[in-house]
Amino acid sequence: MYKYETVIRLHHTDAAGLVFYAKVFVLAHECYESFLEEHQMSLASMIDEGDYIAPIVHAKADLKAAMRMSDRITIEMQLARTGKSSYELAYKFTNQQGKITTEITTIHAVIDKSTSRPIRIPEKFEKVLRKM
Repeated sequence: MYKYETVIRLHHTDAAGLVFYAKVFVLAHECYESFLEEHQMSLASMIDEGDYIAPIVHAKADLKAAMRMSDRITIEMQLARTGKSSYELAYKFTNQQGKITTEITTIHAVIDKSTSRPIRIPEKFEKVLRKM
């Protein structure tokens, strides 16, 4: 499991002062990018220089409690499942009081950049994912 701590900022919120529902995916993706960077994998280099990409093909979020500007949250991310050419990540957001505020699942397909066809998860990338 990977833990990422962050603070809810103004740009995450809507006119009611609550986290706008789509922004929970932004926060989850920041957690994912931070994890990859800590393991010397950058999405920028994967996209610019690599042979494959791993776009999100399915995502769902359950918002369980409100998050407001300046709330400090912890996002726990874990590898929920791997297949031959896909993987699923599960995220759990908790607030400072330890209450779960949001649960997210994303499914990523690993595809060849030149053909857009599914490929096996590259061994090096799978090893990094399993470090969660």
